[in-house]
Amino acid sequence: MEPHCGPGACGLDNLGNSCYLNAVLQVLLHLRPVLRLLETQPAEHRKTCAKDPSECVMCQFEKVAEAMREGGCGRSVAPRLLKQAIGKKNATFASNKQQGDDGGSMR
Repeated sequence: MEPHCGPGACGLDNLGNSCYLNAVLQVLLHLRPVLRLLETQPAEHRKTCAKDPSECVMCQFEKVAEAMREGGCGRSVAPRLLKQAIGKKNATFASNKQQGDDGGSMR
């Protein structure tokens, strides 16, 4: 199988418990409406956002999208700051702990 190389052919690093986050990012960044928005208004949100960029999910989403667009074959992006911004809104993403790491059984 030949590796796909070209625009947007960039992977995402797993940061412990970010595999689902990464899967959702991959899907979002391949949806035409999202791509059109990012192409027609690149970094538009970051220019006008009044929040601390480290706490703003949209600011960090734009940065990840930009890094993935600029990446290429064999490169990857670590969505660390996006995961941290999400972690400030949802404690599930606040650490690198996997689901079930607490010793409890998965149901």
